[in-house]
Amino acid sequence: HFPPYQWHLGAEALSPVRAWEFDAKTVLTVGAEHPEFGRAVATWVGQVVADRLQKTRIRLLDLYAPHGSGILP
Repeated sequence: HFPPYQWHLGAEALSPVRAWEFDAKTVLTVGAEHPEFGRAVATWVGQVVADRLQKTRIRLLDLYAPHGSGILP
């Protein structure tokens, strides 16, 4: 939870995407009332963030490291 709970984020896609939008207050309320649901949402978000960070790391290594990431396409 990060006060003041106001987020202004945006994105652009260069190809078709699948996206979800949730009301944060509702998700927080339901997660507090149903801990299993809250854990599932947190796990899902964590997996997405971890995957994106790993892909970003590999791209940066391919761009700037002397021998790249070591992962062949």
